[in-house]
Amino acid sequence: MKIEIKVENIKNPPEKVRLMYEAVSQLLKGDRELSSIKVQDITQKAGIGKGTAYEYFSSKEEIIANALMFEYANKIALLVESAFKEKDFKKRCYKIMDWLCDNKDYNMMFKHLFRMNAGLPSEPPMEKLEECEPGNFGYEAYQYVCQIIDEFMEDGYAQGAFTETDKRKRCLAILTAMIQYAVLITCQIGAHYEIMSDKEMREAVYTNMIKSLN
Repeated sequence: MKIEIKVENIKNPPEKVRLMYEAVSQLLKGDRELSSIKVQDITQKAGIGKGTAYEYFSSKEEIIANALMFEYANKIALLVESAFKEKDFKKRCYKIMDWLCDNKDYNMMFKHLFRMNAGLPSEPPMEKLEECEPGNFGYEAYQYVCQIIDEFMEDGYAQGAFTETDKRKRCLAILTAMIQYAVLITCQIGAHYEIMSDKEMREAVYTNMIKSLN
């Protein structure tokens, strides 16, 4: 099954497509497994006819993949705007952690998107997506994120926060740090006791990242 990420439906989606995206977001945030969502569920929540969905997309999986990519693009734009308002590198890193903390529910949506793009089932018993080929927008999004990370880390280097000059190692360090923080705050959800305070987690994650870059 081929899943196409349609550039025009990400950058400037028609109103009916936008309604379907909002419906997908609401369904996933309501703890619905991807395998249980049907096209009819999406269109009913969007307030449009089922047949309308197929005027824009070829399958349920394609609707969901495009919806998640749309929300991903918007979330990243807001994150970048917020983080770059801070001049200090450490404060910028903490802004990203703020965003991760405020978007715990959205972490599940990222998981759905990444697994779909990898051709993996989201949750058993969902059928395997044998072929999943993102379109040009997926590549554009990847390039955009790489560019932002490069600029972000170059500022940190200029401020003397670390000495590493290899861009690949810088990118790996910041991504590893933020994934580590996301995992830590996710593990705290529903825990009977606090493993670490949020302040301690942030300081540990940031300190370890800086050590890896010096």
